[in-house]
Order: sequence, then structure tokens, then C-alpha cells
Amino acid sequence: MCNLFIFCVILKVKCYRSDIIMAAALAISNSIVCIGFIASGSFRLKQMFKPVYNELMTPQLCFRSSIHVLCWDYGNKLSSTLILLIAIERFITMLRQRPKPSGYNSYIFIIVTLIFVLNSICNAVIVLASLWGNRKQTIISKFCIHEQVIPEGCYFFEKFYILIADTMSAIVYFSAIGCLRRHQLSDYPSVRIVQEAREKMINQKFKSLIFCQLFLNVIPVIILIVLKMVRRGITVTDIIWLMQPTNCTLQLVLFALSTAQLRDAIKGMAVKIVKVCHYVRCTAISELKNIKLVQNRTAGTES
Repeated sequence: MCNLFIFCVILKVKCYRSDIIMAAALAISNSIVCIGFIASGSFRLKQMFKPVYNELMTPQLCFRSSIHVLCWDYGNKLSSTLILLIAIERFITMLRQRPKPSGYNSYIFIIVTLIFVLNSICNAVIVLASLWGNRKQTIISKFCIHEQVIPEGCYFFEKFYILIADTMSAIVYFSAIGCLRRHQLSDYPSVRIVQEAREKMINQKFKSLIFCQLFLNVIPVIILIVLKMVRRGITVTDIIWLMQPTNCTLQLVLFALSTAQLRDAIKGMAVKIVKVCHYVRCTAISELKNIKLVQNRTAGTES
């Protein structure tokens, strides 16, 4: 809900700079991941109350019954790719000693769109691989566990891709900060100094995204890879699983709070929501008073 709310705030402010465009795309991808977690919880809760004879589950039935596996595959890779794009964009911006070219925001929008398209194609391939051949009749857990639904090769590809992309994002981003500090030690004209100050503010906004992705997304992935490689029948605790949706929520909340335009838009929307709630409350109280008044008059007439 927080990601969707912040996405609506971004649409409201209509400020389509490159950093806002990437943040909006990240809000969409994080929302997809959170939808997967909600769908997984509701699906497993429903499966707990099914009779014993209905416990057989295949990958095909899993894809038809719940969308959580699709959301996890699609959203996790998309979020990691967008974080990597943010880090690369910051590095190139810090490395260049010239202002951004005209149409720069349009280029970023096109790149983000291509990432969505390529990720959709990759996700479609994984689904086809999951349903290929004899896997249609493969019996898996009735809870539709992610690592049992998709082939082992696709599972490891997804986890290692997320691990490599998130690690590279941190390395590239810290390299960008190093470039900025090196430029600050040099002599630049006043225009360049102003630009450096603006880019430094943007770096501060994205720093929370990188740290959240590095610690709250990489740690669960490493644990999952280790458990899968040693082939231990250990169920990952709920605390580990909750790190990923927590990461998805924290990233955009911290980014929005560090952006003045988004922060002001959130305050404005919060004030409107409070006013609407107050109006609804006052209306409900007034209606209740009218109902009680009518009931009292009716009781007096009957007596």
C-alpha cells in the first residue's frame, strides 16, 4: 500500500525528472513483490483448511491457483535491475564533467520501459520452463512453494542474478560517491559547483535505496541459496521472509521523505484524507443522532 500510495503521489506532483522516473518504476516493481507476498499468505491460509484428499498440487495448478510465484519472479528481478540502473546512472552522472544532455529524462524513461519489457520476456520463459514436459504432472507441496514450482536451474539463475545485481549496485554506487568527492576537491566554476550540490542531494536520496537493497534483500537471497545448495530440508523462518517486503516498503518511504516535492505532496494528501475522514465521521454521527431522534419521537407517539 505504501508503494502504491507513493506512486500516486509521484503522478500527482507531475515532476518527471530522471530520479523521479526511476523511483516511480521502483514503486511499481516493489508493489508487485508485495502483492506476491499477500497472495502467498492468503493462498497458504486457504490451503490449510482444504481436506486431505485435495492436497495434490502441480506447477500448472499452482500458476492457476495463485499469482505469488509470478509476482516474486517478476518483481524481484525487476527491482534489482532498477536499483542497478539507478547506481549506473549515478556513476555516469558523477563521471561526466558536463551537464546532462537535452532529452535525458526521455532516455531514462525509454531504458526503464525496455527493462520492463525484457523482464516480462524473461518471466514468460521461466513460466514455460516450469510447465515444460513432465513437469506438468510433477507433484509438489500443496502450499505451492516457490523453489518447487520453477525448475532448479531457473531458481538458481534468479537468485544469483539478484545477488550479483544488488552487489554490483552497491559497488557502482559507492564508486559514484567517490567520483563526486574527487570532483569536489578540484577547482570548478560556480555553475559546476551548483550542479555538484544538486547531484549530491540526489545521491543522498538514493543512498537509502542502495543500503536497504544490500542488507534486506541480499541476506535472504544468500540464505536461500545456501539452504538450497546443501539440500537441507530447512524452512526459512517468517522473519527472514519478511525482510523482503520490509525492504520494498522502506525504500520508497525513505526516498519520498528525503524529496521535498514528494514530502509536500504527501502532507497535502494526508491533510485531504484527514478532512475526508473527519467529514465521514461527522456525517455518521449526525445520521445516528437523527435516527435516535426519530426513534424517540416514534416511541413517544406510541405511548
